[in-house]
Amino acid sequence: MNLVVTGSLGNINKPLTVNLVERGYGVTVVSSNPEKRRAIESLGAIPAIGSIRDVDFLTSTFNGKAGVYCMNPLNFMEPDLNAWSGNIDNYIQAIQRSGVQRVIVLSGWVAHLLRSQQPEDKWNKLLGANVTIMRPGSWYTNN
Repeated sequence: MNLVVTGSLGNINKPLTVNLVERGYGVTVVSSNPEKRRAIESLGAIPAIGSIRDVDFLTSTFNGKAGVYCMNPLNFMEPDLNAWSGNIDNYIQAIQRSGVQRVIVLSGWVAHLLRSQQPEDKWNKLLGANVTIMRPGSWYTNN
């Protein structure tokens, strides 16, 4: 089974990628940083280097995959969290275009602070896919 992990190799995604590879899954890791390519490959995963703001890139990366783990990495430099939450729309479009059936979403620990509809509401409107939403608040690490 082939899966996609978005959000590169941080405190959550690196252990997740290691776990999935050890269990025999084919894993593609999305990162915007080309310097992460070797680190991703060293874990036994396939790097997909590109931006989550690029729907065509996401769609081609998601094509043929059984599931996608979607993370919208928090950008403390983004002055407008509502604009930042637009990345969710990109994920949803790519999932719909690619036909992915299983989606796990790591929602942001600040999702409830957005002025627009909560991000979870957007995911709940995604038709044709089984979506599970998690918030990392109780197990977030920053060390």
